[in-house]
Amino acid sequence: MCIRDSGIILASGLMAGGALGGVLGAALRLIPSFHEDLIQTPFYAIDPISQSVSALLFIGLCVYVWRGSIKTEKKTS
Repeated sequence: MCIRDSGIILASGLMAGGALGGVLGAALRLIPSFHEDLIQTPFYAIDPISQSVSALLFIGLCVYVWRGSIKTEKKTS
């Protein structure tokens, strides 16, 4: 598998995951007894912690994609 193919697969997976998350969120809102409080994380209301966790996860995703893009393909003999 070519490195470019891996990037395409990764990007497709991220797009599909985001789309499925959006569909799940919309479906949950159709349930009359659903409240946002049911899915909030413990640090959701504390803005500095919430922003820090989001930033760290985003940086981690960037590093993952960057390392995957510079990885050289191993040649098999």
